[in-house]
Amino acid sequence: MLSGRFFSIGAKLSLMVVVVLSLASLFVVSELSGRARAQLIQQKQTAANMVVDLFAATVSAAADFGDEEELKGEVKNLGSNQDIVYAAVWIEGGQKPVAQLGKTETPNPTLGKTRQVEVLNDRIIITHPLTRPGGEQIGSLTIHFTLEPENAQYRRTRSSIMLYALGMAALLAVVVLGLVRVQVVTPLGRLSRGIAEVQKGREAEVKVRAHDEVGRLAAAFNSMAVAIADRESRLEALNHRLQQLLDHMGEAILVFNHLGRVGQVQSKKAAQVFGESVTGQPVVELLFPEGTSRVEREAFEEWMEVAFTVPPTDWEDVGALAPQETTTGRGTPEERVLRLDFRPIVENGEVRRIMLLATDETDKRRLERAVRENKEEHQRQIAAMRKLVAGGGQLLVQVLDGARERLQDCTRAIKNLSDRYTSEQNEELFRWAHTIKGEARAFDLMALEKSAAALEDELAKFRGRLREGETLTAESVRKRLEPLIVKATASVGEAERMLVEASPIGPAILDQVTVRRADLARLSELIPHGKPIG
Repeated sequence: MLSGRFFSIGAKLSLMVVVVLSLASLFVVSELSGRARAQLIQQKQTAANMVVDLFAATVSAAADFGDEEELKGEVKNLGSNQDIVYAAVWIEGGQKPVAQLGKTETPNPTLGKTRQVEVLNDRIIITHPLTRPGGEQIGSLTIHFTLEPENAQYRRTRSSIMLYALGMAALLAVVVLGLVRVQVVTPLGRLSRGIAEVQKGREAEVKVRAHDEVGRLAAAFNSMAVAIADRESRLEALNHRLQQLLDHMGEAILVFNHLGRVGQVQSKKAAQVFGESVTGQPVVELLFPEGTSRVEREAFEEWMEVAFTVPPTDWEDVGALAPQETTTGRGTPEERVLRLDFRPIVENGEVRRIMLLATDETDKRRLERAVRENKEEHQRQIAAMRKLVAGGGQLLVQVLDGARERLQDCTRAIKNLSDRYTSEQNEELFRWAHTIKGEARAFDLMALEKSAAALEDELAKFRGRLREGETLTAESVRKRLEPLIVKATASVGEAERMLVEASPIGPAILDQVTVRRADLARLSELIPHGKPIG
């Protein structure tokens, strides 16, 4: 973009035309006015010569006789002629004029035997000898004719010529400006607006039909605009395909420069992991935000400084030193575990940018942790079951049977609820849930204990609401309790499954019952001979 004040090319051309025409006009004015003045002076000089000749013939006799009075009278009569500003007559041998009209600051002329004519700026001075008929000189005279009327006429003529010339120059300037505006400025303005449209990424066509340089320039611009639009469409299509390729990749892809600033190239996954507006942000803030280890953050910054200075051939060694993993949002629901991979983008034999491929392994790590925890929990439950089985599993079987029966009682109770749920009904359900939880805790049945505790907590909430006088409908109670009862029942089934898995006799352990010795003795008394009763 050019700096400075804008000055139209039409104004420049008009200014040049005005300057040239003004100089030409001044020359023409000077030449014409000079010729006009010379012509006026020539005419005045001719008339002055005639006046001098006539006056010389008139005063020659008086000068010959030395009649000063006559000479003074004749000289005085010259005053009636407004063009004569000074006149004087000399007698041969006299130093001063014998007759004089007016005054002059012009030095006395040198008297000679021939006529002398001197043209000054403001007057014409003619000195003429007075002679007898035989040619003998008897004196001389000088008359000054003013040029003021001629000078005034010259000034008027010069002003008229100058006004005419300047008027013609102005008219020509207006005509030239109009032609330049129509033929040059307007097409160039269209071209300029077309360029502005192209700069904004829009399609533009300049309609100039002139068969000249401007027309060729417009045609070239239109061809260039079409070529640019075609290239932009192809680039846009290519970028769209590349963006689709990036969006379908599972990694969050970013590109950052030597300043650590993220560029515009990014995948859809990157927006999900790092946010929508990451362009221009420091990559270190995305990978190691506030709250992460400062040592890891500083190590990554030092690695970036080295990564952009090494040749591409040494990238494998430098890339191996890059961080392999980072955790963002640690300790929050948005915590993410990212596996990092860095790839160089080489331009002109130098690493100009680096592509980051961040793979979100949060779900994978969470699943691995859940599997590991479940496995540990399962092993712990199996170990507990084996201990119970080793000491006799009948009691545990009774606990599980009792829990199942109580849960079935809970199911029947909530199904048979009337429209209004009472405190007595809630307390009965609460006792059953509390008993199940206590027995599960005693036998280290953690899953059953948790599900029973959840049921107990919900019933405790109902207890508080009922004590406050709130009315609970049967439908709302069923909606809240049925899922908890189902979950607790599933926990009982899971405990039975683990008991069977831990028992050396397998499913048969569920059929074992505990019989008191007194009951066996009573039974033997009833059938002493091994005969069936009845």
